Amino acid sequence: MHRTASFFILFSFICSLSAQFPVALAQELQSILDERVNFGGDHGLAGSVILADGSEWHGQAGVDGSGNPITDSTVFHGASVLKTHVAACLMLLAEEGLVSLDDSWSNYVNLDVEFYPEITIRQLLSNTSGIADYLEIAGVGEIVTTDLNHFWAPEELLEEVVNQTPDFLPGFNFHYSSSNFVLAGLIIEAVSGNGLYEELRARIWQPLGLEHTYGGAYEEYAEPRAGVWWNFTGSYDNWSSLPETSMLSFAYGCSGIVSTPSDQVKFINALLGGNLVSDSSLEQMHDFSPFSFDDWSAG
Repeated sequence: MHRTASFFILFSFICSLSAQFPVALAQELQSILDERVNFGGDHGLAGSVILADGSEWHGQAGVDGSGNPITDSTVFHGASVLKTHVAACLMLLAEEGLVSLDDSWSNYVNLDVEFYPEITIRQLLSNTSGIADYLEIAGVGEIVTTDLNHFWAPEELLEEVVNQTPDFLPGFNFHYSSSNFVLAGLIIEAVSGNGLYEELRARIWQPLGLEHTYGGAYEEYAEPRAGVWWNFTGSYDNWSSLPETSMLSFAYGCSGIVSTPSDQVKFINALLGGNLVSDSSLEQMHDFSPFSFDDWSAG
């Protein structure tokens, strides 16, 4: 039975080959997608590769939520890849002196929460703030699906959904928490004067030519949608024909991006290739927390 959510695979192969993408590698990558659909339980997938010489491969397999074949412009719920976009945006703002990563979050955002005021932006981005992950609370799936048309404001998420009891003191441990990036998104808005997705579009998406990338629930898009198969209520169900407002606005700042693999591989290629943020910023983004190796997201 096909049960898992549609998703995309991102690759950035670092090797030195000819400008023509290797035929054998292209066939091997396509066979991986085909096998996942034919035997792995997935409905539809897409993948993209950019080699170091600039040659590209884009592949698709299976069908979208409407039963139509996946194409290179079919958009997927991109989930937590948004966190890297938010981090890169804050690095760009820091490079311009508009924000300091070692400032307290409370210097920029006024919320009715019990988060430690000394938590820094750097601790948010490195998951060392201690703020509990709102996506891990009991019954979160029911919260999202009770009213699929509900638009969740980020302030509502942080003030009413996040457990206000911290996991640990800031800087003394690591836990992957999407709450950090909801707050980081609000900081971007406060600093820039623009909505989060407006700022991401202006600083990253438009300059890089990401033509099929959107802020879910905040922006309209006409591309075919891959669809959503998710275990919100304990079993994998097809949510593809139902409103996306609640599930995508609930993911503000942390996983609400809608995009394609070809757009996302352009982004990661530009970021890791030094064509988006400065070398100093990229080095900071690569700085691993020693605490993180004890977490499920080790390293």
